Amino acid sequence: MGLNQERLGVEYPATHYKVERDAMLAYARATNEDNPLLVGDGAQVASPMFGVVWLALPMMQALFDPELIADANLGRMVHAGQDMRFLELVRPGDELETRTKVAEIEEKSSGELLQIQMSSFRKDGRKVLEATASCFFRGPPDPDRKKKRQAEEWPEPWFTRSLAVDADQTLRYAEASGDHNPIHTDEETARMMGFDGIIVHGMCTMALAQKAILDGAVEGQVERLARLKVQFAKPVYPGDTLDVRVWKEESEAGSPLGFVVLRGQEVAIREGLAEIR
Repeated sequence: MGLNQERLGVEYPATHYKVERDAMLAYARATNEDNPLLVGDGAQVASPMFGVVWLALPMMQALFDPELIADANLGRMVHAGQDMRFLELVRPGDELETRTKVAEIEEKSSGELLQIQMSSFRKDGRKVLEATASCFFRGPPDPDRKKKRQAEEWPEPWFTRSLAVDADQTLRYAEASGDHNPIHTDEETARMMGFDGIIVHGMCTMALAQKAILDGAVEGQVERLARLKVQFAKPVYPGDTLDVRVWKEESEAGSPLGFVVLRGQEVAIREGLAEIR
């Protein structure tokens, strides 16, 4: 297909980012945080999901690699999923180096899956974050291919949370995250791309789910969140109300939680996983 298998395993030049307090607070506010550890005068650490801000450039290294995507069309690409492992909290003044590589290229019946792996370190060499972005490049339409997803069922929830998506959510998130893709800020562009209007950034929806889990599972103890993994399923729109359903998974190690994010009867995030220290 379109992705160059010979680029599998390639590593890109390291990128660098210094955590600024204003940027840290702006991201927390853009994702509706009210945890005093993350916002306000008493803020001490960055939201775990703040990592997406400094991971934007490393991710672009792969997505704009002409040798990797030479025959693939970025217009066919969707951000299919994200896996974030939070190893240490990040604070204002931290200087971070991120190393990026092409971790996987997998051909599927309906397209190709690209996985980009990113690892971020402090100047002293301590790793603070591991992340894998899954990007799916859709193949040409196939009228003979019919995919029907079975009705989904989930365990009885441990707790649920209702989240309101603000009318200006995408505008605030675009500024705080640096993701200015016009499908999130321009009505006409979003409709041209087949949406019903401006859609919420998938990573913003993931950050809203993070808040629900931190509030409901660990009473806002940010340091206890070890991992957050999601699969993006359906778009979310400004003004929506989202329902987060969280349940306990059976495991011999750690305290994993499963979760989904629902937009009415539609699944916005499926196969959610949160690991708690």
